[in-house]
Amino acid sequence: MITMQDIANHCGVSLMTVSRVLNGSGKISSTTTKRVLDTCEKLGYIPNSAAKTLVTKKTRMIGLVVPDVNYYYANIIQSIITYLDSRGYGLLLCSYDRNKEKETEYLHYLLQGRVDGIILFPIHAKKEDYENVVDKTTLVIANRPTPGLNACFVSSDNYSGSMKIIEHMISKGYKRIGVIHSDLSVESFSQRMRGYKDILAKYGISYDENIVCESRLLFDEGYASAEYLLSNNVDSIFAFNDVCALGAMKYCSDNNIKVPGDIGVAGFDNIHYLELFNHKLTTVDYNGILLGEQAAMMILDEIHDPQPAKRSIILDPTLILGETV
Repeated sequence: MITMQDIANHCGVSLMTVSRVLNGSGKISSTTTKRVLDTCEKLGYIPNSAAKTLVTKKTRMIGLVVPDVNYYYANIIQSIITYLDSRGYGLLLCSYDRNKEKETEYLHYLLQGRVDGIILFPIHAKKEDYENVVDKTTLVIANRPTPGLNACFVSSDNYSGSMKIIEHMISKGYKRIGVIHSDLSVESFSQRMRGYKDILAKYGISYDENIVCESRLLFDEGYASAEYLLSNNVDSIFAFNDVCALGAMKYCSDNNIKVPGDIGVAGFDNIHYLELFNHKLTTVDYNGILLGEQAAMMILDEIHDPQPAKRSIILDPTLILGETV
């Protein structure tokens, strides 16, 4: 097995010089750095990461804990991976299937010296659930705020996004806008509902609970919810995610209901799979790529220079004007 001493002997430099080149520490000339790195590649030297971790107390790994790995999180995860990779960090991904016990288990696993920091996307964020994590490592909370927790936070403005799309629908002449939402105890969904109600009030449109239905925001439930809403004489449907909106559009297609001729349909998220469908869905882009990049940037900034006052970043979502409203 090739060792650092072998590299040093081959290059005619000290062991300390090789160590500094490989760790990126100290001032080493570009010529020497290139010679050492070229020799490592030529001789097939593989650094002992475990030993390095023991010395530096750094793993150069970031833990990412998400509710699931689906269409919504795909862009976010890829953005985080891309940013971390550009800074020489790896990612340890944990998906807890929206199960609170599994989330806790993964956090405990990551806290055992496996990562330098954690980016967490919680479902129900409570201060007491994560105080132990903050005490032991650098933590960035994403998507759902945790009042009182001393951690950085990044999210998209769900309230603003909802207001933008409902106001756009009203500007197109829709007045009886049915809604397909999900668990309103989840902060992002409650913000979208609040935006819906506030825009209706702004334009003097009464809120009607009979055209608001709860679902798990799945394709099949969008289909079923559309049947219910249309039976209650809505002129349009706002689904809290794009997959559910596509389910509603499928129901309309199967029943010869024209979108947008007979009814308008709008979603939320702007998932990349939308280009596979004939209609360009009117939706809201929550800026997942930027959200992931900001979370990754924030965690590395905190690791390298911890700030007493933790930052919060709220991204402004973008209205995507499609062909369904």
